[in-house]
Amino acid sequence: MLAEYLAPFVKLKGRAIAFKGPRAAEEIEAVGNKWKGLGLSSPRLEPYTLDGMKRYFLIWDKISQTPKGIPRRPGMAEKFPWYNR
Repeated sequence: MLAEYLAPFVKLKGRAIAFKGPRAAEEIEAVGNKWKGLGLSSPRLEPYTLDGMKRYFLIWDKISQTPKGIPRRPGMAEKFPWYNR
């Protein structure tokens, strides 16, 4: 859901960076290799520790333009993930 909202704001050849919690790997696994659908590369996970808890930076490269209609209207991203369309 976060990537859908971030992707349109990143210029071509730019990067999107997000802070994620300990379940980041599980969340991106659900998407598989469909990131190109947002114009993004597969994310790189960079771990770090904060207050003794493992967290991650997710880093995407913008490899193509984000398709028109992304992001979708409020509520749609949560109900119907873009990668299941």
